[in-house]
Amino acid sequence: METGPPADPARELACSRLAVEGTVAKVEPERSSRWSRITLTVTRSYKPAHGPAEVTFLLGRGAQPAPHPGQRALVTVAAGHRNASLWAVGDTRVAVNRAWITEALPQSRHTTCAPGASWSEGRVPLFGGQPSFERA
Repeated sequence: METGPPADPARELACSRLAVEGTVAKVEPERSSRWSRITLTVTRSYKPAHGPAEVTFLLGRGAQPAPHPGQRALVTVAAGHRNASLWAVGDTRVAVNRAWITEALPQSRHTTCAPGASWSEGRVPLFGGQPSFERA
């Protein structure tokens, strides 16, 4: 289901510690947990502007589409969190999310993040019964 960008894209980015695009390098299920540890080889970093070549984050095992090595994805992680708040996979979904991110990025640098300001905070996820993944 396409829902478009968050209500306040600049605030969403201001409340994110990570916004990157890349290729899934590794998927490692965490023991005794509903999470998998995903390693992404970064091809484009939006936040931070000059991020690492590789990032690791948590993704719920019920995420759809399920992560697998070689998959192209765009991911955001909210400040203070280790799990993905946005999980966009495939050319179309990556492009849709890239569009609002690149448009909102300049304003996000001058926007403060108030507690509860992120659309990913306290939202019911779209896929898999896990914290928010694919928003678009």
